[in-house]
Amino acid sequence: MKFLGKFLSVMRRSLNLKEFVLPTIRTRNLILEDEMGNKKAELFTDNEGNVVLRFVDKTGQCRLFVGLTPDGTPRIGLTYGNGKGSIQLEANDKLNSSAIVFCGPEGRPQILLGIANTGLPALGLYNKDGKLIFPNLGSISETEGRKGFGHVFSEN
Repeated sequence: MKFLGKFLSVMRRSLNLKEFVLPTIRTRNLILEDEMGNKKAELFTDNEGNVVLRFVDKTGQCRLFVGLTPDGTPRIGLTYGNGKGSIQLEANDKLNSSAIVFCGPEGRPQILLGIANTGLPALGLYNKDGKLIFPNLGSISETEGRKGFGHVFSEN
């Protein structure tokens, strides 16, 4: 990026322009660094096709991410606990649902608050192992209780 900045400066001066604008820049990964060369933010497409804007702290740990899944589902996340614990917000057109998910320091969902694909409010509380503890669904299986939110319980 330092080279690009110098290149644009030279082009601007040589063409006597107030600014030099490139119509399009195509790249697979864009990294924003501080003045010391430390990565502070990154925009990229990961191996699963998610488009991600990730902000990192001074240790290089992701603390905030904004992304789109390959099907266009937006997701925002804040992390703690060395990146395993998180709060994630998602609005899913494909599943017709939205949720805020709180994951504990081990990375497993512990609280889910949202709107299920049925249009009804949803609240789920999970133990540290990710097992549903509230609501007690009685004859409904845990899998059935997660319907409309299966995407939230992946390891990603």
